[in-house]
Amino acid sequence: MNDLVPRSSSQIALLQAMELIFESQQRYLIDGHNIPAHIRKRFLESSKLARDNDTYVGWTRVPQNGPFSEYSSAAFQQLEDDVVEEIIARSP
Repeated sequence: MNDLVPRSSSQIALLQAMELIFESQQRYLIDGHNIPAHIRKRFLESSKLARDNDTYVGWTRVPQNGPFSEYSSAAFQQLEDDVVEEIIARSP
């Protein structure tokens, strides 16, 4: 893809800045009781996803080998329910 559309340094810098801002916002929200931020974190951890070194790629699995865990709607609903229960349990 890089051969088809060359990347300029300004595009890469803008993308990295946007990524940094978004991830900083997510970390701030996780410190509180923001349920969607906690669900996102739990999903990334359970799927073993991490940011790729190439900003245009986005998220990749770490490690690359092994089966990709797919979520059914029931499994994802269970993940959401677990997170909500934990947040409620931690609330004063």
